[in-house]
This record gives sequence, C-alpha cells and structure tokens, in this order.
Amino acid sequence: MNISIILASYDSGHFHGGCGQGPDALISGGLADALRLAGHDVEVNDIGKVVEDEEEREIGTGFAVCNAVSGEVRMALDKKRFPIVLAGNCLTAAGAVAGVGADAIIWADQHGDLNTPETTTTGFLDGMALATVEVAAVIGCQDDR
Repeated sequence: MNISIILASYDSGHFHGGCGQGPDALISGGLADALRLAGHDVEVNDIGKVVEDEEEREIGTGFAVCNAVSGEVRMALDKKRFPIVLAGNCLTAAGAVAGVGADAIIWADQHGDLNTPETTTTGFLDGMALATVEVAAVIGCQDDR
C-alpha cells in the first residue's frame, strides 16, 4: 500500500508544544520504518509551521492547521496514497475529513470529543472536534439535496 503520513505538530495553537510533540515521537519511535518493513511505500510529510505570528493562538492557528492538513490529504489522495494524519490536537480531524470528504472516519482518542458549545463544561475547542466534523457532514448532506 502507498501511505502518506501527514504530521501536524500543534497543540492548542502551539507548534511542537505539549501533545504537538506526539507526531514526531511516533515517527522517531519507528512508525514509518515499521510500515516500510511490512512492505508499504511510506512517505512522511510535515505541514510545518503554518502561522508565523506567535501571538495568534487556538482558533486562528487551529483553522490554519486544518487548512494545511486538508491540502496535504487531498494531495495524498491525488497521488493514490492512503493518508494517515498524526496530530497533536483533535480539531485537526476537521481538516483531515475536509480533505477526504469522508463518509466514515476512524477515531482514535481518549475522549469522544462530541461536546458542543451548549454541552461543554470547559469551553475547550478540541473537546468539540468530532461534533464539529459531524455538523459539517450534516450541513454538507443537506446541501446535496
């Protein structure tokens, strides 16, 4: 299988901070090498730093990351590669799904991330990631009618 691993090393708007170190740790730990040993053609693409203004955080950076991830996912698919997105924050899922136009996703997280602005007790945007993706999908389905 041809695989594109896409790294989005952000956490709450911080580049390589906190959980944003996870994608690099998975690559350093041998994920790409293990996939290659299993016979897959693997390329690793890092979206890099998407915002130069260190003062811009969370929402602005979050959407810039989603936009960059969406573009990388579309490029992988255009090259007939299977995209695997490794991210440090959950909102990045919106960019991955936007790039794929997916009818289904594999969600691997400690939490369901199905909070909404009405149900969240923390206001943490990443806790609303999967709900954001679902709402976008419902709106997209309604637009297709």
